[in-house]
Amino acid sequence: MVKAFVNNIEVELFYGATLKHAILRANESLYKKVIKGQAIIKDQEGNVVDIGGSLGEGFRYFVEETE
Repeated sequence: MVKAFVNNIEVELFYGATLKHAILRANESLYKKVIKGQAIIKDQEGNVVDIGGSLGEGFRYFVEETE
């Protein structure tokens, strides 16, 4: 299992899970905003990351609205 955080919500998923899976688990409305282009995903270092990217163990991701 991989543990990560999305907007400070801990999620635990199987290896191979993507950011898409983590965001859906944490908050489905955030996922919808990312898909519609109303939000972006950043990692704990401030880098913009793709929703199809793999999860890093213990990493923190933040979904930020763009509007």
